[in-house]
Amino acid sequence: MAYVMGIARNQTMLLPAAVEDYISPENPVRAIDAFVDSLDLKQMGFRLREKGDVGRDGYHPGTLLKLYLWGYFSRTRSSRRLEEACEVNLNAIWLTGDLHPDHSTISDFRKNHASLLKQIFKQFNLLCMELELFSKELVAIDGTFIKAVNSKARSFTKTKLTKLMESIDKAVAKYLLELESADKKEQQATLNERVQKLPAKIEKMNKRRGELEELLKQCEESKTGQINLTDPESRQLRKNGQATVGYNVQTAVDDKHHMIASCEVTQEANDLHLLDQMAQQAKADLNLQEDADLTVLADKGYGCPVEFAACQEHQTQACVPMQKTPEAGDGSILEKDFSYQAQSDSYRCPEGKTLPRKADDMGDNGTGYRVYYEAKQCRNCPVLNRCTKGNYRKFRVNIHKAAMDAVQGRLKANPKLYAKRSALVEHPFGTIKDWNGGKDLLCRGLELAETETRLSFWAYNFKRALKVLGIKALMEGIGEWQEATAG
Repeated sequence: MAYVMGIARNQTMLLPAAVEDYISPENPVRAIDAFVDSLDLKQMGFRLREKGDVGRDGYHPGTLLKLYLWGYFSRTRSSRRLEEACEVNLNAIWLTGDLHPDHSTISDFRKNHASLLKQIFKQFNLLCMELELFSKELVAIDGTFIKAVNSKARSFTKTKLTKLMESIDKAVAKYLLELESADKKEQQATLNERVQKLPAKIEKMNKRRGELEELLKQCEESKTGQINLTDPESRQLRKNGQATVGYNVQTAVDDKHHMIASCEVTQEANDLHLLDQMAQQAKADLNLQEDADLTVLADKGYGCPVEFAACQEHQTQACVPMQKTPEAGDGSILEKDFSYQAQSDSYRCPEGKTLPRKADDMGDNGTGYRVYYEAKQCRNCPVLNRCTKGNYRKFRVNIHKAAMDAVQGRLKANPKLYAKRSALVEHPFGTIKDWNGGKDLLCRGLELAETETRLSFWAYNFKRALKVLGIKALMEGIGEWQEATAG
């Protein structure tokens, strides 16, 4: 049986004389190189060495930036893997000009230029806007949790610390009782050896309890009520029965080519108060005015009346389902069964009784309700037990009801529009997590988390642009954009 055979390893070969010959014109690495060359690194804030500067020459920031962008594009985020690539990968060798920075230099570049690297995502989106890859009319917003460099074992809340101290107290009490019992009885030699170790154990546990007491004090002083030791800026987050220690990443995805228009890494425990913030950030990143018309799709996790009112004020057309709240009574008499009487500012119940406005229950952060009730009217009502579990029905109307009704009316009028949401916004998260091998952050701290996340999103948008335009059109667009910005 014949096989395809390779050449002998010691055979002389006539290989291309230049690395350039190994990189085809259609290789995406050429677009990465052209994009970085089109950036005004000095204007962005990168420090460039001038002739006559004292000290040893360093690597040009553009070279390390190209290496990093290629790394995120090719799923090679680790600085050690990038160091290795500079030795063996022709794409990395071509980009760097056969330079071999070590992993410390590569890692320090990301750490020392975190705020500047975050701008790359925005810069590329500006290019994409020039190439008309964004519609600027409809975005879908969603969030996901990413795990920080902080294990659950090194994350503490007041409840967790209290339980740990209680378990230590029980163990110490048990050991003390055992010591007392050993003093009263004669023990076998093997047992005496174990008992002799108990004082050291007790001392060690008391020392640990003191450490926990200090952590509890810090928890009580913390605004979040928790302490994370490895990454102090990360947070304990819970969603759908799953828990992690990390950050809440928000994105706004444009509907034209499913490209990420805006992103933000937050420490918020959930999405409830982020709708207007993300809508306004998406407008800013799309170069729209803050009161521009923009349709925003989001799931019920964003269903907050205060956010609906803020969106309405900013001319944002929100399409977001409301979170379900339990109906009063046995659920057979619904809020929609009550009719509003504008002239008297009252509500008429299904039995024809009038419930006047009695009070306003105002809360913090713009929340509040107008309260309508009349105890005398409900006293002898035949359907009282169906209507409420109390002595009378207290009808509470959110002060942002008009904004809520507008959002829900929009949803009913455009069911097909809302159906786009999951396909738009959930795909990027799944794709990027797959590219990253199921691993999340490599660095500690909020700023570096933002840097890593934005570079991942840049890679996603870069691949989308390549797919939509092709390498030739993208290269031409980069060249035209460079000439326009330089002029």
